[in-house]
Amino acid sequence: MEEHLRKKIEEVPKKGVILFICSPDRYNETRNFILKIWTETFSKRGIYLSLNRPYENLIQNFSQSKIDHSQLFFLDNVSRSESDVDNCYFLGSDLKKLHLSLCSSVKEKSPDFMLMDSLNDLFLEDENRAKKLLEEYIKKAKVNEINGLILLIKEPIIDEIIDVHKQDIDNVVEVY
Repeated sequence: MEEHLRKKIEEVPKKGVILFICSPDRYNETRNFILKIWTETFSKRGIYLSLNRPYENLIQNFSQSKIDHSQLFFLDNVSRSESDVDNCYFLGSDLKKLHLSLCSSVKEKSPDFMLMDSLNDLFLEDENRAKKLLEEYIKKAKVNEINGLILLIKEPIIDEIIDVHKQDIDNVVEVY
């Protein structure tokens, strides 16, 4: 998997939007490999938009997987915390707050990439809000000329996402 994924990543435009579609059993492995490539191999700084896992869980997983998360700033849309930490804003499932935080984070942090992980749950919960967030995310990546990485688990709704946004997505990488 790693060699296939590495080749696909190397083919990607330096400022493009890339949709990574993977099977549920390859999800963590794919996410971790993507982050290692961007933060370690490419030495890039990024913003990690977490729509399905709390910050603490991610940090623990990345530490166990030997991923240098010091190059990442997190927008945690899962946890409900009273106060933010140096490298994370806790948004508590507030998509309006997520949009504002994404805008300010891109401006303040000047990232090389953003990783959205993952829209699947949001699509099941509220498809219209998920579509709007995806459109805003793609626009933010394009306008700011940074890589917009989107990680999704293969489900029937994914084909619809690709069809609707295929003119805005520069590359689709499937990992099974």
